[in-house]
Parts: sequence; structure tokens; C-alpha cells
Amino acid sequence: MNLLQNMKVLSDDEMYLIHMRVMETLEQIGIMVEEEASLKVLEQNGAKINYDTKRAYLPPELIQHCMTVKGHSFTLYDSFGKRSTPMGGNVVNYAPLGYSTTYVDTDGVCKPGTYDALLRESKYVDVIDEVNTMHPSIQPCDKPAPLQDMYMVKAMLVGTRKPIHCVANSEKTAEGIIQLHAEVAGGLDNIIKKPRHMFNLCTFSPLGIRKDCCEVIRQAAKYNVPCMFSTGTMAGATAPVTLAGSMVESLAEVIGHIVLAQVQKPGLPVAMLHASRIFDMRYAACTVATPEYMVMKVAACQMAEYYKIPIGAIALCSDSNDFDVQYGWEKFASSFIPRQAKMNMIFGMGMYSQLNQFGFAGLAIDAEIIRVVERIARGMEVNEATLCFDILEAEAEKANFLYNPHTINNFKTEFMTPILSDRAPYTTFTKREGKNSMVDRAVKQLEKYEKMYDYTKGLEKEEALQKIIDEYK
Repeated sequence: MNLLQNMKVLSDDEMYLIHMRVMETLEQIGIMVEEEASLKVLEQNGAKINYDTKRAYLPPELIQHCMTVKGHSFTLYDSFGKRSTPMGGNVVNYAPLGYSTTYVDTDGVCKPGTYDALLRESKYVDVIDEVNTMHPSIQPCDKPAPLQDMYMVKAMLVGTRKPIHCVANSEKTAEGIIQLHAEVAGGLDNIIKKPRHMFNLCTFSPLGIRKDCCEVIRQAAKYNVPCMFSTGTMAGATAPVTLAGSMVESLAEVIGHIVLAQVQKPGLPVAMLHASRIFDMRYAACTVATPEYMVMKVAACQMAEYYKIPIGAIALCSDSNDFDVQYGWEKFASSFIPRQAKMNMIFGMGMYSQLNQFGFAGLAIDAEIIRVVERIARGMEVNEATLCFDILEAEAEKANFLYNPHTINNFKTEFMTPILSDRAPYTTFTKREGKNSMVDRAVKQLEKYEKMYDYTKGLEKEEALQKIIDEYK
């Protein structure tokens, strides 16, 4: 049985109350839309527009129509066109997160973000089984700022075969990113039929849609590229201080974006990325690993199921500034709880320090945490074979379970064998020469990942991808 599979924080009545406030918010308060062309499209579909304030007021019937035609799930494919990452239902996936301008290397030194560092991350992701989708954690600061979004995609396309979650900073670079994907996939038709990437578009709190989001949605609509709308309200700073009030605002923002996407192209695959958090009043910090953060993620999963929207979240996260005890417990809690709430995509591998820092060692450590979380979630299998009456009967007097063939044949599948965790007795540990830390073991594991890397298709396309980027300089 899947342990705690019905984890909830909202009753049915409470979900309905939140829904009604979301509808009232979008109809009466409205949502600001920076681009006039998008305002006109919304107006043509029944929204009331105030062009002076750039505000769109969305009637319930328009919202209902768009939430119906959007579809309930979609799938991302790898570079070979194989079904890879389902989004929707009870499927749970894991991914890195980021856009950090610096990173902590395996030698422990903090360095400026570069294209080569992001390429290294992509190669690690290709090998780490626990990662389903690649999201860039490192900003390629050595590349021209207007084209960094394209260079990020290039590094990921070269480095990994896995699906990609990326940003585009304008309509033009969104077009270029689509061309990059088409180059690897063998043509635009292939990415339309089997999308490999989804765009991440951040909402503008409170209750706003930025101009660049309008532009990227328009490009995505042309080629059926899935869009994940990311809401990052801060309770007490950019949203009401109560968790329920923040939830209303974040859902209204996402649904406003979904409506714009659906009037551009009915049926365009969409998802929500819930990154709403609280504003720490003592440190004036935007935190991502608080108890309230976990509560909001569970509530977001419930509301996503209510609206039938695939959902991801920044959830494998920590506010700690080091790979310490705080890092460990926050990473575990912030991944286990959303996982049990049926989060479709859990982002955050390698990120810490309130999402401001990426560390390579964190990739390996977080993969270990995922293995633990997934083993707990798998629960216990109960049937005639696992109840083992015959084994108990045979060993009731001898008590020789350790050498019984049944133990030898089954312990590897029944137990999770850690890669990094040290389970040696204390006396054994203290007698070792060159005792090492979790970070030391993580760095050694990364060296093993490097030796396992064997993906070549992206490298074969590297020159062609650079030619596409050069056209946009």
C-alpha cells in the first residue's frame, strides 16, 4: 500500500470556498496583462478590458470553458522520441531547479555560473536515474545576456537525452528555442507530435501577466509546446499573509495565464508550478522550507486535482546555507510530504540557501533522499508470498533466516540499499583511516556518474545548434 496516499489539508467544502474566491477575484478584481495584443484576444473571447489600467476581468463562463478544453494531462518525450515523463494523475517525477548565477563546485569553491558548468550538470542528470526531467540550475553568465536562455537550452540538448523544462525571455528567443529542439528531434512536426520540452512562465504577483509571458504563450501555441505557469507569491509580502489568501491569489494568477493560453490555442497542454512561500519577518527572507510551505504544497496538490491541472512545485528544497543537518531534514520533509500528496513534478535537486545557490554535491545527496522517499512511499506488499508462512515454519526452531535462500533472493528488492548513507557502527567508523563526510561521498559518486555517461546524440548536433543561436545574435 502507498503510505499516506490520502494526505490532505483541505476539506471538500474548503476547496469549494477557495474556488469561489478565485472566480470572484478574476471577475471582480481582474488580472493585469502587460501586452495590448493579448488584452484584445481576451476581449474577443468575452473578457471585459480596461485598457488604461491594462486589466482584464474574466467572466466565469470564459474561465469554465478554458478549464474544460485545456485537457487534463500530457507527456514529455526524450531525444529519441520515447515516452518519458507523464504529467498528470498520480505520477511523480523529479527535476533540478535553479538559474543560480554561481555554483559550488566539487572542490567546495563557489564559482561564477558558466555554460560549461551547466553542460556538466546536464550530463550528471542524464546518468542519475532519480531525475526524470532536466531543468537548468546554473546561469551561463559567460554568454550574452539576451541569448542566455537559448544557450541554456543548447547545453541541455547537448548534455542529456531527458525531457527539458526551460524559460524563454521573449517571443524571439522562444522561437529560437523551438528551432533548437526541432533540430535535435528531426523537424518541427516531431516536436509537435512528441514534445520534449515545456516552457516555464512565471506569473507577476500580485495578479499580473508579464509581456514576455504573453509573447512566449503565443509562440508555444503555434507549435503545441506545453506551458507550466509558475506562481511564487510570498505570504505577507506579495500576497495576503494568510495561507488561504495566498492560495487564492496564486491560483487566480495561474488560471489567468491558462485562460490566455487557451484563447490562443484551445487544448494547449498546460500545468501549474506552485512556488508560493512565506516571507520571514525576522530575516526579511523569502523562505522555501518552512512548515507553512509544506502545508501550501499539499493544498496546491488538492486544488490542482480539483481543477484537473498537472502540478509541479519547488519542493525538494532547503533554506540552509550548507550541506548540514538542516539541509537534510528540510530536503526530506519538503520532498516526502508533496510526494505523498501526489505532486507530479518535484523540482529542487541541487538547490539550497533559499533557492539562491546550486551545488554539484547536492545532486548526488538529493538523489539519495529521493531513494529514501520513494522506498517509504512504496510501503509494504502483503500477500501469501510475502507473509512467508513456509519460511517461518522452516526456521521456527533453527532461526537461520540470514542464510535462508529466501532472504538471499529477496533482500535486495525488499530493502533500499543506500549509496551515500553510512550505516557502519560507531566503533567501526571511528577506526577508519580518512573518515569522510556525506559531501565527500557525494563528490566520489559524481565521479562515478562521469564514467557512466555515454550519451552522444546531443554532441553530434552541437555545431548545428550553435548555428541557430548565431542567427539570433
